Amino acid sequence: MGIGNNLFTTKKQFKDEIQQGTFESKPAAHLLKKFKPSYWFSAYLYCKFTTLVEHEEGGRATKFLALDNCLPGRKFL
Repeated sequence: MGIGNNLFTTKKQFKDEIQQGTFESKPAAHLLKKFKPSYWFSAYLYCKFTTLVEHEEGGRATKFLALDNCLPGRKFL
């Protein structure tokens, strides 16, 4: 997945998982690569995070948005 360095500043604990390739959900990554949707929304990162996932063929890309918890003072959307 096209996870960028700006996630490291928000969630430093994810850095090792991202570098080791264990961060993503394998089933979700498979679906994302197979269907190549225009938009993909995810939860449970506990931070608002956006990135662009580029697909190899056809120059298509998916706009990825991870949602934060819906709590007072948090930017969940």
